[in-house]
Amino acid sequence: MRCQWVQNKLRRLSMKGYIDKISKEQVKGWISDGSASPLHVALYINGKKRRSKIADEMRPRVLASKQHPTGACGFSFNIKKLNIDPKNDKVEVKVEQGIPLSNQMQKQRIRQQRNSKLKGKNVFFFIHIPKTAGTSLRNMLYQQFDQNNIYPNQADIDQNQGRYPKNPEVLQEITNRFDSLELFGGHYTYNVGDTLLGKKMIPLVFFRDPIERCISLLYQMKRMIPEYRNQSLSFILDKEPNQVQNVQTYYMTGAVPPVRIGESHLAKAKERIAALPVFGISESFSESVEKFENVHGWTLGSEKKLNRNPVKKPDLDQSLINKLSELNRFDIELYTFAVERFKEL
Repeated sequence: MRCQWVQNKLRRLSMKGYIDKISKEQVKGWISDGSASPLHVALYINGKKRRSKIADEMRPRVLASKQHPTGACGFSFNIKKLNIDPKNDKVEVKVEQGIPLSNQMQKQRIRQQRNSKLKGKNVFFFIHIPKTAGTSLRNMLYQQFDQNNIYPNQADIDQNQGRYPKNPEVLQEITNRFDSLELFGGHYTYNVGDTLLGKKMIPLVFFRDPIERCISLLYQMKRMIPEYRNQSLSFILDKEPNQVQNVQTYYMTGAVPPVRIGESHLAKAKERIAALPVFGISESFSESVEKFENVHGWTLGSEKKLNRNPVKKPDLDQSLINKLSELNRFDIELYTFAVERFKEL
């Protein structure tokens, strides 16, 4: 009945969509109007709106069936804390009307807000590349900036179940905080900051040996994803190659999958690193913090080792190292470039 309601509603709106799953923990599905622009959907429980978000999660099967041009049309709502009874409660997902969702329209609105509000003010942009000591740096930055001047701040992250808000949510929320914004950051690519802040952006970023970064990430996935806990790192890598492939180059260029990282992306990433007044190398964390303090006049305090893998790493199979090296050819060259540039700072 619930799925039929959604389909009938969508038919009148010339859209396609389906609720794939309703459980006590999750409501999951997809929505498409035939265009590549993501739609905004809201979750209603017994007629009351409880959640809303951008439907931009990947749905490979929808892409394969040609019901959406990119496949980025999925949504999933975590409803565990809502104590829903799927058998007795009325669960509905509706398309929100009157909300401009075109990426181009969003960017135009962001630029207009940015130009009118930022004026002469600079904003620091923390590009948190996963597993590069970014969590440690973020908590040190909390010593320098007031939480009211940070987006997303710790409260925002806690409200999002310990994660950074996704890009579409950021595009909608950040315009409300421009007046007080001093630090913006998270798992966002260089291009996201460039869109939001333009020439007012001062990037903050750490780089790490690509093989060490990948191994650390694989261990984290092994620890946190139930189906991987008893599996080898090689098994996880075979299942999740895109999670480890040239991620640092991706973050510095913003190349969006399915675009493959190439020589032009590497060149752009090097160009951006060369223009940075200061950046960090994870293997030289203390020295990096000192450089940040010297350039920006900060006092960040002592190193806080956070989000580290607690397990002791055994000797790794050389075939795994070789495969990671093949997957991260551009990241390895970028990291080598960054280390040499770091010595000059």
